Amino acid sequence: MSYSARVLRALCLLALALTFAAPAVAQQVVQQAGPTPAPQAILSPEATLVLDAAVAGEMASDMPLLGRAYMFPSMQGGGTLMMMGFRMSEVDLMFGVDAPAMAEAEAEAAAGTMPAETAGLEIFGSVRQDGVEVRRIGTTAKIPKATGDAEQTATFSFGDTLPAGSYEVIWGVRDMVSGKAAMRNDTLEVPNFMTAGLQVSSVLIVEGNPMQAPGIFQPNSVYHGVRILTAAFMDSLTHEFSKSTPNIMLVFLVSGAQFDAAQQGPSLELQYRILDDEGEQIWRAPPQSLNRATVGQQIPLSQISVLEAGNGYTFEITAKDLIADAETVTTVPFTITE
Repeated sequence: MSYSARVLRALCLLALALTFAAPAVAQQVVQQAGPTPAPQAILSPEATLVLDAAVAGEMASDMPLLGRAYMFPSMQGGGTLMMMGFRMSEVDLMFGVDAPAMAEAEAEAAAGTMPAETAGLEIFGSVRQDGVEVRRIGTTAKIPKATGDAEQTATFSFGDTLPAGSYEVIWGVRDMVSGKAAMRNDTLEVPNFMTAGLQVSSVLIVEGNPMQAPGIFQPNSVYHGVRILTAAFMDSLTHEFSKSTPNIMLVFLVSGAQFDAAQQGPSLELQYRILDDEGEQIWRAPPQSLNRATVGQQIPLSQISVLEAGNGYTFEITAKDLIADAETVTTVPFTITE
């Protein structure tokens, strides 16, 4: 299956789960998911001490920790789905084969294959509004070795559904073997996708194949890639790309478009431009028509010869609702490297 076909399949899976113009369908999907309770935040005493210190202003920094927050419409109880993508330095993590996997590892070694190594991480934090904690984050995950580039792990994510508003997210990770920890403090403005009017979610800039995300989304869970309900996408978080990168994909959701009965979906037109650091247009794609709210636009990055290494640029996305005669513009900065 080609890269474009995999992306289209993932977007179709998303479209089945996200139906902005038909609340009854979305409600049916939620009901089918069952009354499974959300996992509760669980923190070790060590993580609790690190978090308490961070809330007081003392941020642990034993290793690099990269994070970026993304906002999407949510159908699970309303509100906005906030997903925090994160990556860490692999050299600062303690990898190994855990005891329950030893028998399997020995069998793999006998067969001439190397057993998979993982690092045990604790992910924890506090979501705060006006100085008061409104959510607690606490879970563990096994991060496989050599899934990212030479220096960092692949992208993983966790999240929760939040009402619109301003938040402070104090969060971090802790290696459960070495005890090394790193904390971040991110200030977020969570939009309200339930209000009337055309809106565009956060935009993922995706490399590699999308993945189907198992089960239903749950808070206090860690996912491979940035999860959007039924699919997960590999966004590097830095939005830095080599000039030789063949293709990237802009992935996002459009909400608030009017329903077109003839097309059984919205009637959208998407326009894409690249602007230089002075806001001047240097590239433009032909307008794209779309009748679904999930968008995956491939950009042939290596074919855009005007992009120069070392420079910063901006993707400008204009979404038009052709029925309501409304439009909204979203910008996403990125950088070109050698």
